[in-house]
Amino acid sequence: KKWLADLNITNREVETKAQEYSRLIDLKIKPGQLKKAEGARVLFAIDLALRACSQEVPSNLRGTFKGYAEELARIENILGERHLSEVSVKELGVKHGGLSDIVPNASKLLEAFICRTRGNVSDPVYQVAAYFLAAKQVKNARETRALKTELLKNHNMNPSH
Repeated sequence: KKWLADLNITNREVETKAQEYSRLIDLKIKPGQLKKAEGARVLFAIDLALRACSQEVPSNLRGTFKGYAEELARIENILGERHLSEVSVKELGVKHGGLSDIVPNASKLLEAFICRTRGNVSDPVYQVAAYFLAAKQVKNARETRALKTELLKNHNMNPSH
């Protein structure tokens, strides 16, 4: 409750959901498994609760520490809540390069995914896959392997995807 008050969050639904996520995190993630992010368990629970309740996540919560987004993605994956992540091909282009040459092709690939899945591309794997496939067309094999490794790690995805 203290963290919610510090972040000026007064929504009762968010508070209840944050408590649920906090219990889930404690249940499914062993102590020490989060390493440097161990002290941020409550913040992750609040972040997940805000997004599950369609509330805006304060920017000061997201920038809590370096690697926050990657740890959050890992937690979402463990909890089976990865659909809450919002990642776009444009954000991937900003982070990994290729705004002008990769993102336009990735957007076209994403549109194809949308057509094939009847619009259900809520899982971030679709954006990451579209970006990777577009990057593969313009990067050499070594760069492609490095990018794949980085994308899988940063978005906590199974290499079999």
